[in-house]
Amino acid sequence: MLNRLKGRLQSAFAILAKPLVRARVDPNLITVFGLVSGMLAVCFYEIYPLMLLFVLLMALSDGLDGYVARALNKATSFGAFLDSTIDRAEDMLLIYLLYLVGAVNVPELAAMSTGAFLVSYTRSRAETLGVHMAGVGLAERAERLILTFVALAVYPLSAELAHAVCLILLLIIVVTVIQRILHVYRTLAGGST
Repeated sequence: MLNRLKGRLQSAFAILAKPLVRARVDPNLITVFGLVSGMLAVCFYEIYPLMLLFVLLMALSDGLDGYVARALNKATSFGAFLDSTIDRAEDMLLIYLLYLVGAVNVPELAAMSTGAFLVSYTRSRAETLGVHMAGVGLAERAERLILTFVALAVYPLSAELAHAVCLILLLIIVVTVIQRILHVYRTLAGGST
């Protein structure tokens, strides 16, 4: 969905990444910084402005690591693996944060966690089968990050609104998994990748 805004996002990341590229910061370090930021968000979940700052830093790191890797010509298979692995941990930290602040209950926590893993797994498994998956599905990671941030940001103002955003997030996660399964089925049944 956000692929349409990719050009604008790339321009913003170019500006934010410039000092990191100039300093030749290792992209893997940016990836790990994102994970640490996510962990700190959980640790400080009761201090809302600080928690939101750490979530924002985590989300920015998620976009900047790849940009810096490409700008420094340091994109590696291990970097891609590390990024993907840490993304899964960050997904769980964010969903756990939604639970900690009270925006979701335990069954919703379980459903969102399962769905988040399935969104990533369906793409990963499909790509090992040679099926192109970029842009397939309503909610790629960026959309999920944005909706999670919105839910966390509005919770102090309206618990009901935050819960509604979480339910929308859960719905689009489920829709994305179904879209990806159908895409893989059609692609493999049609014999094209």
